[in-house]
Amino acid sequence: MFQRTLSDTAVLRLSDGAFIPQEEGNRAWQAYQDWLFAGNEPIPATPPQIQPRIATAKQLRYALSRMGMVQAWQEAVVASSEESRI
Repeated sequence: MFQRTLSDTAVLRLSDGAFIPQEEGNRAWQAYQDWLFAGNEPIPATPPQIQPRIATAKQLRYALSRMGMVQAWQEAVVASSEESRI
């Protein structure tokens, strides 16, 4: 059994975890082509899972400070607080 990769230049052979490059002279690639010709279909590629990053208040303030945006951020927070009171 095989699984597609995100690059479309190779497939993953699940029996041993080998990446099989798309090269006509490669015996493993030929075996994959025969496997396809027999009516089999590879498992679709699995996109990587992206984990959200959470910043602490200290990290946020440091980043804003490095960008010179602390004052603009503080003003936006005050304006937002005033709008929520209306």
